[in-house]
Amino acid sequence: ALPISDLGVRWVVQTAYGDSGKTTFFIASEEDYNKVADQIESEHAVKVMKWIRCTGTAIEACATRWGTFVGPLMTEVIGAPELTPYTGGWCGNELYEAAFTPEVRAEVVRMTQAMGRALYQRGYRGYFELDYLIDLDSDQVYLGELNARITGISAMTNLSDFAAQTVPLFLFHLLEYDESIALDLDVAAFNQQVLALGAKGIASQIILKQTESMLQVVIRAPVSGVYSIDSQGDLHLKSAGYNRRDALAPSEAFVLRIMAVGEYAYKGGDLAIMFVNTAIRSGSGQLNSEGLRWTRALKSCFGTRSLTQEERSAVEQIHNPAHMKSERTA
Repeated sequence: ALPISDLGVRWVVQTAYGDSGKTTFFIASEEDYNKVADQIESEHAVKVMKWIRCTGTAIEACATRWGTFVGPLMTEVIGAPELTPYTGGWCGNELYEAAFTPEVRAEVVRMTQAMGRALYQRGYRGYFELDYLIDLDSDQVYLGELNARITGISAMTNLSDFAAQTVPLFLFHLLEYDESIALDLDVAAFNQQVLALGAKGIASQIILKQTESMLQVVIRAPVSGVYSIDSQGDLHLKSAGYNRRDALAPSEAFVLRIMAVGEYAYKGGDLAIMFVNTAIRSGSGQLNSEGLRWTRALKSCFGTRSLTQEERSAVEQIHNPAHMKSERTA
């Protein structure tokens, strides 16, 4: 790690746990720090990083006895205010060829394979995900974090055109845990295919979170399924279902509803995920015109209302420390 004096005057501070973006703090002044000092100083330890001009990426892989299979590299949408209330909050991804140079893709695959080997040597087997930061001024690739699990990009990875034509990455996870399987597949050749073909076509996902601070009740929500969008920017249900690959046309989207009618929509809570077949980010990393069009269409499918006094009292009672203590005692 760099000495603190080498990190410059702008820092990114992150605690160990917390839903995407809730515990990532951007510090450029004493005022910035004072706003979040209580949250940072209550932790046993935090990660302090240099604040660089970068783009976020995400990639999944699978550590097996045959080697580490690597999936396609994706962009990340971070902190888009239309989608998340958190500056550092993850809220979408893109998968398409022009997003990264061949050199960056090759370096990420090399680093991911090295991580897979290290994990396997330490007893970890199967699926994992890595976030990388690419310095836009130098193209240097930095490791952001490791998620030793299925993640929010797993649907993008396993339902990509590449996976449909070859092998879904998650299948290698299942095979690793079946000791009777003898796999005759060249890992290096598979990963070269990922570099050559993994990002063919264009696919994106939009993660819509509740951006309002006030707790609300959902009174209208879309069903999961395939939707089309009209010239006015409104969504129309074509067919209900759960197959993302039923929606592959440019004017189609697959919506996976997360929050249903009657549920409480809280700040940062996931409302829905939308899969579309176009790029959604601008050059600055925020939503472009297509990303905004699809986001507005999805948002318009949800309706909320304020809590009644009775509901508010019930929520306050649930979160009352004395009530929680009595429940534990009982």
